[in-house]
Amino acid sequence: MLSTIIVIIFGFMLTAVAQFPLRGREVIFIWLGLLVHVFGTFALVWITRDYYGYGDMLTFFRMGGEAAAYAMQEPIRILELFKIALTLKGDLPLEIAHRGDSTGAIVAITSLLIIVFGKSLHAVSLVFSLAAFSGNYAVYLVFRRVFPRAYRVRLMIVCLLFPSAVFWTSGILKEAIAICGLGWLYFGAFRLVNKRYLLGSLFAAFGSILIGISKAYILFPFALGFGAWLFWRKAMTQNSSLLSKPIYVVVGIAIAVGGILGLGILFPRYAADQVIESTMTLQGYGTRITGGSSYQLVDPMDRSLSGQVISAPLALISSLFRPFFFEVHNALSAINGFETSLLLIGFILTFVKRKPREILRLLSTSPSLIFCIVFVLAFGTGVGLATTNLGTLSRYRIPMMPFYGALIMMLLPLWKPPKTL
Repeated sequence: MLSTIIVIIFGFMLTAVAQFPLRGREVIFIWLGLLVHVFGTFALVWITRDYYGYGDMLTFFRMGGEAAAYAMQEPIRILELFKIALTLKGDLPLEIAHRGDSTGAIVAITSLLIIVFGKSLHAVSLVFSLAAFSGNYAVYLVFRRVFPRAYRVRLMIVCLLFPSAVFWTSGILKEAIAICGLGWLYFGAFRLVNKRYLLGSLFAAFGSILIGISKAYILFPFALGFGAWLFWRKAMTQNSSLLSKPIYVVVGIAIAVGGILGLGILFPRYAADQVIESTMTLQGYGTRITGGSSYQLVDPMDRSLSGQVISAPLALISSLFRPFFFEVHNALSAINGFETSLLLIGFILTFVKRKPREILRLLSTSPSLIFCIVFVLAFGTGVGLATTNLGTLSRYRIPMMPFYGALIMMLLPLWKPPKTL
């Protein structure tokens, strides 16, 4: 209990520092975001440990406890835990599942936190939750700079208060580390674009490492979005139409493609050919595991590349809008269904209230919205294809939710928006 209280106090101290750039209602929402993440931690621990009695979080915590107990016998062994946390093999004569990949990294991070805070599931889970909270806050720091002041409350809601995003990042899960990394990578990329090279490089490197050890595939749609972001920004600063200067197109495409190829070398598992094969394998697993939340987009007898392409639009729809209200069958899916239903309503209202030409004009005036739409389309399609269960879909799509929510909130005309975004 003492370590849990210490972590909560530490979270309040960090939030007190983080609120300095904020004004007015922003201050209220950042504190509300912190409280929701703390509450989400206690809720996730209770549901996982006391209600279901099993889950990835408990597995990570059990294995992390064993590794911590062994490492504390000789402090030099702690260095090996750091190696495993960086997805290296490490030299511990201990059985750590999937040593050398993201699962082993989460186990090692958990063991290091247990060494610091003791074997408290609540305390360690709170650290993961605060890390995710910081990443979401980093995304908002960029949003408040690139979008008009009138939209700040909306953007704080989508960054800090999305129910599924809060719930699935409030414990010892890969998603918490990935969200932390994505937020600070986005923050660092924004600083680099604005010629803050030292600060931008440090944050971008930090975020990239966290994503690399948790969910490296996020880096690929990010590279696509960042290339589009730079292309649009450069074209606008030169007062050029998008195609009037082909060099901008070439540079944008080169950054995106070069980034993907480079990431494929760093992470061979996620190279283009391997991703297609892995997606087909995951779909195959899905056909053998059935349940109330299972679904199939690709014909089990035809999981070819052409089948993936044909199923891509349905996969994207699944990522953006499912579960539909008629697919809800328990309390957790009800929360997810309520969330996706609101997003679907917002999406429909956008096209009801605005003409397509107006939507395109608003998008074309905002490089940041271009980043959001490219990232959401790429990430959402990939996750939708690889996932065959609505429960895991709600968890795996979390990295795109702040950017998806920002798209809806910025285009939804609840009040008269500025001429440009």
